[in-house]
Amino acid sequence: MKKVWKGFAAAVSAAAIAATGFIGATSANAADGDVKVTITDATSADQKFVAYRVLNATNNGDNYAYTINTKYSAQLKTATGLPLNGTDEQNNKAVTDHIAPLTAAQMKVFADKLWVAIANTKPAVTPDVSEFTGKTGGASFSGPQGYYLIRQTSAGDNDALSSVIVNTAGQNGVDVTLKKNVPTVEKKVQNVNDSSNTTSGWQDSADHDVNDKVNFMLTGTTSTYVNDFKQYKFEFKDTMSAGLTFVQAGDTVAAGDVTVKIDGTAITSGYTVTLADVPTGTAAPYTGGKVLTVSFADLLAAAKAANIKLDGGDVVTVEYKATLNESAVIGSAGNPNKVDLTFANDPHYSGAGANEPTGTTPEDEVIVFTYEVNADKVTSDNKPLEGASFALLKWFEADKVWKVYQHAKAADGTNPAVAAGWVALPSGVTIANKAAIATLSQTDAAKIPGTAAENKEGKWTVNFPRIDDGDYAIVETVVPAGYNYAAPTQFTITGNLVTTQPTGGAITGTWGAPATGNNDVTVSSGGTISTSIVNNAGNRLPSTGGMGTTILYVAGAVIVLIAGIGLAVTLRRRQA
Repeated sequence: MKKVWKGFAAAVSAAAIAATGFIGATSANAADGDVKVTITDATSADQKFVAYRVLNATNNGDNYAYTINTKYSAQLKTATGLPLNGTDEQNNKAVTDHIAPLTAAQMKVFADKLWVAIANTKPAVTPDVSEFTGKTGGASFSGPQGYYLIRQTSAGDNDALSSVIVNTAGQNGVDVTLKKNVPTVEKKVQNVNDSSNTTSGWQDSADHDVNDKVNFMLTGTTSTYVNDFKQYKFEFKDTMSAGLTFVQAGDTVAAGDVTVKIDGTAITSGYTVTLADVPTGTAAPYTGGKVLTVSFADLLAAAKAANIKLDGGDVVTVEYKATLNESAVIGSAGNPNKVDLTFANDPHYSGAGANEPTGTTPEDEVIVFTYEVNADKVTSDNKPLEGASFALLKWFEADKVWKVYQHAKAADGTNPAVAAGWVALPSGVTIANKAAIATLSQTDAAKIPGTAAENKEGKWTVNFPRIDDGDYAIVETVVPAGYNYAAPTQFTITGNLVTTQPTGGAITGTWGAPATGNNDVTVSSGGTISTSIVNNAGNRLPSTGGMGTTILYVAGAVIVLIAGIGLAVTLRRRQA
């Protein structure tokens, strides 16, 4: 029987604990007998463990004696590389002499080899401590003093399997904390404002026009201990709601449809890309959506092939585009998009295929909003007015032009289908700059393709669905007979977007000022911006002489008076 001093044994214990996946804190000066080991942060019932006492230990208060547990002789021979063909005393000394000087890194290698040797034994070795489970206060077992290999056999979804060597000789009890690091995943989206020609940073919500290509980024971070693994599965599963369509170059999805980087270096191989329908029965808001999967069967091999060295805590990014389609939900519910990450969680696994132990991170979600503008046609006394057509224009700062909204149209026998979106103004219409929209003439307005107001619930209305933040103008392209042309109405939509939280914000609509013909605007929680466009009836011109002349003079005086009042109101508003 080999005796070692307390300080020597404590050093071995500390090195083992630091190196093999756990952090331990022990109490000393125990009598010879059973010792309780508690894994303090194993508080979930999903966390299960077994323990193998590979060395027996006794102490007399001053010295510890370690002997090989003969059921593990073959496994210790494999893990140490020693022949162990001497006497029991010689073999005991050889093993303890081998373990004692190991550094933390060497202890990790030793623990890995020992576990693999135990795991590969046929028939299987029965653990000395049968399965014990996480609970409030931690997972624990009590057993004779010794040198234990504790192996985690089950983990929760966002968890990694661990193993540890714990020396309980001379201890009243040993408290162990799981020393592990699991991957994380985050999803972000970019917002684009056409009217200011600005693109946001990566954030948690955005708003977009129909048929905009929306930029998304997935960011996965590897375990700090990634190099402890023999192979390292790393798989992004990105779920899009039905309002988003993945952008791909060909008929089938290919690796080139996404941009993948490891620690900032782009790679084009070592991973697969697939796109599939969400599973049948998937609940709203993902019903009818798609699942994009970007999967590394072995991230370690992919990085090595690209001459990238993984150091632990490495960042893997995936960027792709999705089109906001004509099924996109309008308003505050938005069009969510979520991701989770499946990762290898057992550094001792050396096999391949579907049996590889894995964990999965919690989901991270972003939201893309889109809005709708409703324009109601009314008379000066707020009565619905038939016969008008309107166009919605938007300012595009990059091109310094106004563009007109085009409604989607289905294909017919003569014409192909038309997608909704923004198109150039007709060649005969020139609006010199952004401000010039205020003085757009009726003649030029009539050249712009408009949409006739329809009777909806007693109102003559035009709807412009699935637009985003920006500067707009509603232009009357057809004026009801007997009424005067209403100058363009300008307004601004501002998305109150959330940048650092996974939930989306509300939207607001505000008027741009000054703007001729502005009216009150209302914004519903459903994402609809509504306004009423007022037409004033035209006056019949009088004949010469008689009563008609008097009427004309009086009418003229009234018009001048009203103009004066309007000017005063405008000045007061400006001064205010």
